[in-house]
Amino acid sequence: ANFTYLTAISREKQDDGHGRLYVQDRISTHREFFEPLFTSDRTLTYICGLAGMEIGIFQHLARTLKPAALEQYLQVDATAMADVGSWDRKMLNKQIKATRRVFLEVYA
Repeated sequence: ANFTYLTAISREKQDDGHGRLYVQDRISTHREFFEPLFTSDRTLTYICGLAGMEIGIFQHLARTLKPAALEQYLQVDATAMADVGSWDRKMLNKQIKATRRVFLEVYA
């Protein structure tokens, strides 16, 4: 009851009828599930996968979450926040910093 397993296989049609999508797209396809989680002060986020995928997830969070919720997961300087679409990995730990509530395990 306390565990939900959602997949996102980027190169295949999804079991739930959605086409190709990435992990961050699940935030939108299951908004009613994720919104209460991301606004809770008890939520921790674990991101694991290929290096570079974290930018897409961070961008989606920045576009989706209200500022008060976003600051629980990311610290983003004003310049970067003004152009979320231009984010890249070089900005990590400089202009875009994960908070202690985000655990990253990405690899090349």
